Formats: sequence, structure tokens, C-alpha cells
Amino acid sequence: MTAYSPLPEKILPRVGQLLRLLDSDQDHETLAACRALRKTLKGAKVDLHDLASAIEEPKPIKVVYRDRPVEPPPPPPPPQRPVDNPYVGWSASLGERATEALRRALADASTSEWERGFITSVLPEFEKKRGRLTLKQSEIVKRIMLRMEKAEAAA
Repeated sequence: MTAYSPLPEKILPRVGQLLRLLDSDQDHETLAACRALRKTLKGAKVDLHDLASAIEEPKPIKVVYRDRPVEPPPPPPPPQRPVDNPYVGWSASLGERATEALRRALADASTSEWERGFITSVLPEFEKKRGRLTLKQSEIVKRIMLRMEKAEAAA
């Protein structure tokens, strides 16, 4: 028996075809396929023992490690508000401006029903001079203030 020798890549499709022909019901086709297989192997300088070895001990898969592509670092996390104080405080002057803008928005016809409900729920915070709102509530109040200031400037 010869030492293990991998089969040349170029003969593999032909060897596959000939092996399938060995299953023929016709004896003459089986014999012809066997002889053609031996001739194909001999032409590649291998024999049936090498074929058997290649089937029993397949050629190991060669793994090539390459450097991973450089990925940009992830963006920094958004700033977190302190857990112990989830509210945003408003200065006195800003609170007064917000109170006036929210009152004008209640009187404005373009204010939606949702905004009216929101304004009536947060207005007491400003009237008590506390102005303690969550970050999201503060963003909505600022958006309403901006709209009211633009409407006032346009008038």
C-alpha cells in the first residue's frame, strides 16, 4: 500500500462519474467503468489504494486565519440622567417663560387634544415654582415653548 496521497483536484469529477457507473446492472458497463477508473487514477499517478485512503482519511481542511476587518468603535452611550433624581429642574426665569407659553398654548386653537391634556397635567408643577419634570416631559414643554415663541414672533 502506498503512503497517503491526496487525489489531484482535476480528476475528482471524473472519479465521481466512474464510481456511479459501478452501480450499473449491466456487467460490461461495470467492468468498463472499473477499467476507466483505474486508467484515470494511473494517469494522475495514483492508484485504487490512494483512492481508498482518500475516502477513509479525507484530506484535512486547511483553515486560514486572517485579520478581522477593523470596525469603528461603537458610539459612546447617550448621557444618562442620575438614577436618584429622574427629574429635570427648571430655573425660575425659564419656569416663568414656560408657564406663560403653556398658558398661551392652552388658549391657542392649533394645540391638539393630547397637548392640552399634557399641558394641564404639567402646568401645576410650574405654578408651584417646582418645575420638576422628567426628561421627556421637559423636551415636550420646550417644543411647545418654541412653537409659541415662533407664533408670537410671526404675529
